Amino acid sequence: MRSQAGISDQPWKKPTFNNQHGQILSQHGQMRGQHGQMIVEYVLLLVVAIAIAFAIRMALVKTGETSADSGAVIKQWDSMEQAIGSDDPNHR
Repeated sequence: MRSQAGISDQPWKKPTFNNQHGQILSQHGQMRGQHGQMIVEYVLLLVVAIAIAFAIRMALVKTGETSADSGAVIKQWDSMEQAIGSDDPNHR
């Protein structure tokens, strides 16, 4: 006998559920579907995170022909290098 929710009232039988199309699915079948969806969502989030990290890396560390064409980290590194190079060791 089934209750109104579609769950079996007999505890010795494997519980089954009705989906929206009236088909009977086991809990294991539903978990497998959720597990597959979880993997797809994880992979999509991973792809988005990698794309964002790559975009940030390109903006910060991009190397160009001149300092003006480069990213923020390279510009700062170049200005520090110029300051160190222009330092006169005899002038204190």
